[in-house]
Amino acid sequence: ILHYAIMINCPMGADVRHSYINSFASFGWLGGFAWFSIVGWTLYVGFRLVWKASPYRQLAQIVWPALFVILMQGFQIDIDHWRQIYLLFGATWGLEAARLKWLRQKAIESAQDPFCRTPFLPHIHPA
Repeated sequence: ILHYAIMINCPMGADVRHSYINSFASFGWLGGFAWFSIVGWTLYVGFRLVWKASPYRQLAQIVWPALFVILMQGFQIDIDHWRQIYLLFGATWGLEAARLKWLRQKAIESAQDPFCRTPFLPHIHPA
């Protein structure tokens, strides 16, 4: 129904040139909510990568602004067929995966500190 209502307002049945409305018009409710979900979670992850200190922060400061500008451009034109957006999505999520791995490794290294006793890693006394 949404697709037909949008098509009536467009001259000569042209497609909608707004990615966020087009996601509902072309892919239905499930596709529209999936696109909003991907964009929303990526916004959260991207800003967290840029603002939290990590070894990947400098790379995130290159990748994230480029993706953010393209996502904002989606309010004007249809961006879901641009190949570079998927490359930037992958780079953003890859940096987040690397950051989480770094945090886990940092936690394991601090737990293996001989002065740090945890119930999960028993402290062995030399005989």
